[in-house]
Amino acid sequence: MIHFDYLPEHRLILSIFCGDVTAEQLSSHISKIELLEGCDEELLSLTYLCDDTKNSGLDSNDVISAGERMRHARTRGNGKHAIVARTMLSYGFARMYQFATKLDSKSDITKVFGKNGLDDAISWLGLDYYSNELKKLVTECLQKNSDCGCD
Repeated sequence: MIHFDYLPEHRLILSIFCGDVTAEQLSSHISKIELLEGCDEELLSLTYLCDDTKNSGLDSNDVISAGERMRHARTRGNGKHAIVARTMLSYGFARMYQFATKLDSKSDITKVFGKNGLDDAISWLGLDYYSNELKKLVTECLQKNSDCGCD
């Protein structure tokens, strides 16, 4: 499952991946981002991969394809995308995605953070002023979807 929130007042896309994530869900998620209305500017993005995020039916080609699509999205530009990966498996997939989003060898628009990296991710995005509210949104989503075992 992928929870998606667009917070236009902060130019922020918040995505939370929980439980089983399929190639179709990932593709649909990227399509939502590509189709955001009134978003011709560069956006910030925070993706949180829960402890129980699984990739049944999702392989490295799907992740790389999603990264390539996002590399060319009009909302991308010099925007930043922080990914918090709570497990080694999700960290590996996030690093594949990061590689696929690179425009050139010097671009650093996507950064992957480990299990306890939420604060660092928020800071890297320049959203320190919004840190408490973002952590609250993540926590509320995880509680709302507690049946998927997110932590």
